[in-house]
Amino acid sequence: MKGYKGSNDVVLAMERNEVQGICVANDSLARQPMAREGRVNILFQAAITPDPKLKQIPVGLGLARNEDERQALQLFFARVALGRPFVAPPGIPADRLAAIRKAFTATLADAEFVADAKKRRLNVDQITGEELSLLIANAYKTPADVVQRATKALGR
Repeated sequence: MKGYKGSNDVVLAMERNEVQGICVANDSLARQPMAREGRVNILFQAAITPDPKLKQIPVGLGLARNEDERQALQLFFARVALGRPFVAPPGIPADRLAAIRKAFTATLADAEFVADAKKRRLNVDQITGEELSLLIANAYKTPADVVQRATKALGR
């Protein structure tokens, strides 16, 4: 949102009734006093797949009225599914890539790691490297007219 440095500032603006809403990751919002006190209404999940913690909240992809809108929303929401990916350079040897992915998956399943994340109110939701690669490949298959429509909707 223009005029605010970050989501914390926008949430404060919501507290002061300067703005009426925000588009932010649920994990970030859930740590805010307004959300913990039940003083926010989540309109929809800006996601391709539903967050199991938000069972009653509609998924944005389901709001599409036709196939073009569904494809545009899928492209837009793909960035949510990507999260904050860990990446490696092209040409990494397959065995090294497999070892890194295995170690990363093991870390995210480690009981001590998970307990520490919960203590810090951080959610650990892994998307595998294979799933990430497929998500990116599918985004690149989006027809040009749908990309233009999504770009225009974003005001770019």
